[in-house]
Amino acid sequence: MEPNFHTLSQTTGLAVVDPVENRRVSLLTDTPVSPANIDETELSLPVDSACSITTDRIRVPYPVAVHIREADGDYITTVDTDVDRRFSTDEYILELQAPVKLYLRVQTSFVITQYCDSGLTVQFDDKVSVAVGARVYHSQPTTTITVPDDEQVVMKAVAQLSSGLKTTSPERAWPTQRGHPPRLELGADLNIPDGVNRPNTDVTLAIPPEYPYIFSAAPLSYYLAADLQAVDGTRPELLAGDTMLTRFRSDIDAFADEVADLLQRILALDCVVRTEGHDRSQLYERAILEDATELDLAVLYDAEPTTRLETYLEVPDRVVEEIQPTWHRVTHVRPDTDVVELLPYIVNDLSLVKIASRSGEWTPSAIETAGMDALDAFVRSPNLRAKASASGFTRSKNLIRSGDEMLSTKGVPGKGGYVPLPDSDTVERAWVGERAPLRGTKLLPEAFESEEVQTSDGVVEVVVICNDDRMREEWETVTNIYGSRHHLQMQVDCQFNVSTTELQNLLARDVDVLHFIGHIDGEGFACPDGVVDTADVETVNASTILLNGCRSYNQGQMLVEEGASAAIVSLSDLWNDGAVEVGEVLAKLLQSGFTVGTVLELIRQYTSLGSQYVVLGDPGVTAVESGSGPPTLYRVDTETTDSKKALVEPVAYPSRSFGIGSTVQPLLTSCGEFRIAGGRCGKEEVPIDALSDIVQAGNLVVINGEMMWGEWTLPEQ
Repeated sequence: MEPNFHTLSQTTGLAVVDPVENRRVSLLTDTPVSPANIDETELSLPVDSACSITTDRIRVPYPVAVHIREADGDYITTVDTDVDRRFSTDEYILELQAPVKLYLRVQTSFVITQYCDSGLTVQFDDKVSVAVGARVYHSQPTTTITVPDDEQVVMKAVAQLSSGLKTTSPERAWPTQRGHPPRLELGADLNIPDGVNRPNTDVTLAIPPEYPYIFSAAPLSYYLAADLQAVDGTRPELLAGDTMLTRFRSDIDAFADEVADLLQRILALDCVVRTEGHDRSQLYERAILEDATELDLAVLYDAEPTTRLETYLEVPDRVVEEIQPTWHRVTHVRPDTDVVELLPYIVNDLSLVKIASRSGEWTPSAIETAGMDALDAFVRSPNLRAKASASGFTRSKNLIRSGDEMLSTKGVPGKGGYVPLPDSDTVERAWVGERAPLRGTKLLPEAFESEEVQTSDGVVEVVVICNDDRMREEWETVTNIYGSRHHLQMQVDCQFNVSTTELQNLLARDVDVLHFIGHIDGEGFACPDGVVDTADVETVNASTILLNGCRSYNQGQMLVEEGASAAIVSLSDLWNDGAVEVGEVLAKLLQSGFTVGTVLELIRQYTSLGSQYVVLGDPGVTAVESGSGPPTLYRVDTETTDSKKALVEPVAYPSRSFGIGSTVQPLLTSCGEFRIAGGRCGKEEVPIDALSDIVQAGNLVVINGEMMWGEWTLPEQ
């Protein structure tokens, strides 16, 4: 479905809606507008749909990156924050990096202003016709390759995943230029549909025709549009034509590390080189590369893929490390057939891939061993009642004693049912396999096959259910949180003490978020008139589900298998105060546009019980758009040597709308340039009295290690 346009109902202006990803941008106007459909070709840049409106002013209530272009699309300049600038009469295209990418074509003079607290305003000298074009960020498989369970044949199919790329130039670093790979479906014979063709780059990865090498190499093969060539008895190689560019180690762990490092290197360098193309905004990493090397970026931009790749390999490691973003995810997989059908979705997110043994075993680190021991001790601890008493009560419906030991493992994997994932420098970790990860997301194929919740109005629908009066505190707090972003249209439905029938009806509704607060265990959801076991639920249409009750793992897995995209679930009994804290932080993170995979990692860092939760399904799901860029957390340290200053560090987290390769412009006084999104975006000491002007109250802030939101205040010095 293409983006659509309609007038705003509660104020004057134009709503631009992506009905598949449920993204919405409001262009506010002073007087009512009537959008009229126009041909997309009236915009000189690629758009999915277009309309025209007549107005003398357009406003977006939050800051967005704006690139000013000539009528033919040539770049003129980028408008930053704290700007008040006039453009003389001419024909322009204004490119807005909003949740739905927008292009405004006008022929007039105008003044553009942008401030952190008031957002973007474009004031035309008179009422003019504005052509509005929209391009959506989402991508889904458009075709299916059928492949048998034969490693050599699977390798041929995986080589065709790069048919989804829209370009092999450095522009491929933009997520919008990386189309979704075809689905892979297991069948009797190989069937590659007509029209599925890997771009011809003359780049080849020569690897053994074995699942561990195929799976590890898949993201790099996709990004490079590289062919996969089967070799036996020799070390894997990267080739440009017949020329060997680099040789990899044969050990599978070393090979997986090396192809992951190479992918991160190439994308980071592409992000810099593409500044010679359509987007010439000032990039922080470009200055680093230019200072450290003598690369001719303009020549590299126009070079053949093999020439560019060869040059990239010569850039010193220390320079690459300075410009690389923190990668968003690593997915650990077993080298089995079960991974084949999930591989296109892993590749689409450009996740790194590492290989577990067929048993799924690692030798855990000391930290991982401690975590496993702690989890096992927690769910079986005879002191659980004492902990619960000190913090109120647990959210377990039934705690069964056997002798002196508390047995509270019903509803979650039993002893031996967990797998530790190796330490990683990425933001998130994911797992494909039978057991439950102790940390991160367990990918389930049904999550990627479920139909998207589609909307025509862009309203985000949230249902909050509380089935225990003692848990009302979380119910009331998260309800307020979900509805607190004023520039978003969110419809929050609050339900209390729902019956078994009502709960099943709510699970069947097309909603973006369903947040359940109550008692859950191996039997199901506790309701006033009985228990709902998900195994008996016929229809699940809720997209993201939080089950904030004890031992909700098994119930959540069944919900995803029945139609949900993602479920955030618990691995143990939860004492109520800790669960309330998790529920509140989780609601704020979802409401701020973070993916469920990132949400999980942040609640581990900033809540007392976060380590007892995992995600099941698709870790890339988001409930709402984050605004004009990837969701960003601002870390503030007031414990500095100067009591009148605070140290501010923005940290950006990629999402599907603003994936790895996107850029972000941190809200810092000295930061006029963009940075590659992913991880820390610089540090700056700012005056305490100016902090609230830089880090707006609507942003998530961590002050001296404590997460805050809303009308946050600084601690007293």
